[in-house]
Amino acid sequence: MDIDFNILKNALTSGDSETAAEIIYEIYLQHSSNVMKPILLADCLPEPLQRDFDNKYDILKTFISACHHVGQMLDENNNDSTSFMVQYMDTIQTIFELYKHNKSNTIVLEDTELLKLPIPTTIHMLCVFLENQQRLSEIEYAAIIKESKNIDLYSRNIAHVDTGNGKSSIESTLEAGIEMTNTLIPYLFYKGKKILGKDLEFVDDVSPYDIPQIEKMSLLALHRGMMNHLWELVKYREWGYSMQHSVEDEKYMYYEPMDEEYLKLELTAMIRYSYKDQLDFFKRESRYKSLIHKLIPLESDLAKSIDLSNPGSLFCLDAKKVMSLVEVYQKINSSAVKSFEFIDEDFWVQKTIGINRNISFDNYFLLISYLQALGSVYSEKTHENFDDFNREGYRYLAPRIEKELFVSNFTEMFGINHEIVSELINMLIFQPKENKDDYSDLFSQPLVYIGKREIIFVPALIKQLNLPRMIEQQFGIWKIDDAYKGKALENYINIALSINSSLNVNVGGLKIEDAFDGKSAEFDFIATFGDHILLIEMKCLRRPYSPKEIFQIEHEVNYGIEQVKRRALVLQEDWNKIRQVATIDLPIHPPDPMKIIKVVCLNIFNFTAKERDGVIITDASSLTKYFVNPTVEQFEISETRKKIGEYSLWKKEYPTPSEFKEFLLKPHTIADIYDSLEPDLRSLMLIDNTNHPIGFLDFSLTGNPIDLSNKKVKPVRESSTSIENANPLRIQPYKGKRKKKIKQQKQSRKNNRKKMN
Repeated sequence: MDIDFNILKNALTSGDSETAAEIIYEIYLQHSSNVMKPILLADCLPEPLQRDFDNKYDILKTFISACHHVGQMLDENNNDSTSFMVQYMDTIQTIFELYKHNKSNTIVLEDTELLKLPIPTTIHMLCVFLENQQRLSEIEYAAIIKESKNIDLYSRNIAHVDTGNGKSSIESTLEAGIEMTNTLIPYLFYKGKKILGKDLEFVDDVSPYDIPQIEKMSLLALHRGMMNHLWELVKYREWGYSMQHSVEDEKYMYYEPMDEEYLKLELTAMIRYSYKDQLDFFKRESRYKSLIHKLIPLESDLAKSIDLSNPGSLFCLDAKKVMSLVEVYQKINSSAVKSFEFIDEDFWVQKTIGINRNISFDNYFLLISYLQALGSVYSEKTHENFDDFNREGYRYLAPRIEKELFVSNFTEMFGINHEIVSELINMLIFQPKENKDDYSDLFSQPLVYIGKREIIFVPALIKQLNLPRMIEQQFGIWKIDDAYKGKALENYINIALSINSSLNVNVGGLKIEDAFDGKSAEFDFIATFGDHILLIEMKCLRRPYSPKEIFQIEHEVNYGIEQVKRRALVLQEDWNKIRQVATIDLPIHPPDPMKIIKVVCLNIFNFTAKERDGVIITDASSLTKYFVNPTVEQFEISETRKKIGEYSLWKKEYPTPSEFKEFLLKPHTIADIYDSLEPDLRSLMLIDNTNHPIGFLDFSLTGNPIDLSNKKVKPVRESSTSIENANPLRIQPYKGKRKKKIKQQKQSRKNNRKKMN
């Protein structure tokens, strides 16, 4: 029976608990193991962080009443209602507790004297605060580099600072600052929408350390960010809670994933991406060494011409020198664009963006390079000899500038239509949303709205731009289809792996029209591997950046798993048909099911080493490294690049099926990072003692993955954390239960792997 969730929504909204109960009952029959998942995903219930939650409280009351009816219906039909009752009550409890935490947050935030200053001034102060944090982090990072003989690409990610609520690194501290501002400024936009629509007065003193109770504001913003993250984990990743006891024997709700290893693998992927981004940047610097040497004096030379008392002087710089600097950034950014490995150059020419679809990606990339050039020159000027005790100097760190100055200067310098440039600039402005679904993200919109005519120029935000992320966001905003990348990935894997003599690859895959189930069956990749058959399904996906985005693409991954499982069945049932169309020699008899290696290969890292139903997920980088170039080289990088060691991924001079399966479950590309992650229990700040304390599991990179002296196996260190308030909660890890659960999870995975071997 198909379920119409719109009928459920209407029933809950109108207070019709009987109709709602009938639908919920049917949902439970179809989804007994997790009845709340489809209900939450269909947005049938109000979310705890919504501003209008109070107005939708009656919907929850109707839902609770309907669930009581469902419990009675289950009992009447001799079905145990216990599981259903536990599932829905746990979700309702989560919604109510997060709502209460959020309400406490809002009450305290509005009482922080935040609104006693003019809202435009507060927004400006927050931007100055971000730029100053960037300046200070550069000083700290330079000190770390100075103490080290080598360039350590992980040093910014190692969590070496104990914050009292988990550990933090330089990189995560900077990101936390942007996250804080990303949360606070929309709130200020909302509160000041009437003021920001008018002409704004200029304010001389915007020292960020005069923001009333800035520390408390920061904590409140991070608190809300953590709540939002936790709710996404509950809604999209099926996290649940159990009641635990703190050191003081106080009860708290402890949230964790269904499978701890999956969480650890996902965090491993995030760190791997961060390392890759830094490595790519280092490679670009090495590749464009002569350009970099040209860039530094060029920035310094241009910076001399800036008059800090007149931000407009930024647009009076020598045009030829600015264009030369833009050209350097264009060449550096071109490598980032090429990181889209399965997109050819024609794609960027054929696809356009903008309301009228008249903006080319070349112009989009050019504007980003232009802003990077201006940002680097401006921060060079303001950071040099900065006086922390000079209050007036802070306003120069992130100045208010008329938007039209950017538009006119860019138009004149590069000869691009004024209207197109104006729309391009608007794409990069972090501004109030006109509609609920409008895109808004400070991480990729570095120009901050401060009224209709002005923006705040924050070089720190421009410096942290992630171009691949921005490109994928534009794909989503303008509904640009990049599905053809999948075919390019298939061709790449087929050709790359056919080089290895241990594999007999049916290059180009194969297809039969009438498989045993009456459907056609198309194999992306099939090869003989010793006495095994290797089946690979390829999926080209966009990189996810949040629990919600992971959930959204997980459907495609799961579909790939089902596809490769079906193809393994086709091998068993239609072997003779397969042999007839294959271009490689295949044995007369179908393979033993235990000798079929089933793999889903992705272009992204986020699912690498996960295993489901006997299918292992990997990424193209790990897969091709194993078969094409199994030698792993270790380098020491300082002023020069020195090779200090190497090892092979193969124990023999050739790969074997058993070693390959072991490799897939923990490829070298993630092993060192994975082993350096340790549990780091975190907690929500307890603002109001009447709220229920909440904690959740996280991991931190507490060791350096590439430190060769740090390769011994470490015991998992149990850590404690605290909530910052008058009565801090100190979480006591539930060692016995946690160890038992991890043991059960490992045994389940071990059993699954036995089925494969």
